[in-house]
Amino acid sequence: MANTPEEYFKNELPVQFASIAEGVDEGPGRICFEVTGAGLWTMGIKDSAIEVTDGRHDDTLVQVTLDGANWEKAIARLEEGGMGPIGGDSMAGMINNPAVVSTLKAAQGTLKVVTTGGDDDEWVAVTFGGAEPNIETPRATLTMSREVAEQMGKGEANPQELFMSGKIQITGDMMMLMQLAPVLS
Repeated sequence: MANTPEEYFKNELPVQFASIAEGVDEGPGRICFEVTGAGLWTMGIKDSAIEVTDGRHDDTLVQVTLDGANWEKAIARLEEGGMGPIGGDSMAGMINNPAVVSTLKAAQGTLKVVTTGGDDDEWVAVTFGGAEPNIETPRATLTMSREVAEQMGKGEANPQELFMSGKIQITGDMMMLMQLAPVLS
């Protein structure tokens, strides 16, 4: 694992996600990653390769903001394949699907996911449609235990069933979640 967020995003992320760029001249937009207190890096596809640059770009489809205090834990889970929707195969399906890209562009706002348990709560925020991230007052917040998040991330549990059974709590704009359902499932 990289020692700093910058080393991870510039050196390891392009290797980890190289397969999603194969055969793609240019992606439909970029994914920006922010680690609070450490910086912003944007991943895109150009000439069938992953390109990571500093800062945020105008064609950002999605911005993932990680809590700086917990970024190493989140990246370790991603490397283990436990992050579901932002894993390599899922990401490849997202960028190669015009309907998904359209959904990402249309869903304006921030979705914050809070996992509870352990020493302290962790969070990640995903901002869609090129909107400015709003971590303090997101459009919607999902709260769940770390165990439930891991089951969902590995595809072992259905998010809708988890919500219906009370294992996921939702606050905020339910319409945003309905709009994003095809992407999140």
